[in-house]
Amino acid sequence: MKKLFLPFALMATIVLSTVSCKKESEKDAEDCIASIEALSATSLAFATDPSSENCRAYKSDLEDLIGLDCTDANADAAYQTIVDALNCP
Repeated sequence: MKKLFLPFALMATIVLSTVSCKKESEKDAEDCIASIEALSATSLAFATDPSSENCRAYKSDLEDLIGLDCTDANADAAYQTIVDALNCP
């Protein structure tokens, strides 16, 4: 399972390092940055230890980022594909 999701985790980390928030208000931008930082941490944790707990945290942080509308539609679709592929026990 680790081999299957490691590319997804690495892809998310790379995308997160280059994405910027499209929200204009300062509070929304702060929420986006916090969400991206959390997702970066959970994707790394899941990549190194694909436990059920890390899987659920990673999936939750992906869903949070999608819900905040911080990224464009293409990135949201990529994140949703990862969410749909995760089978967290």
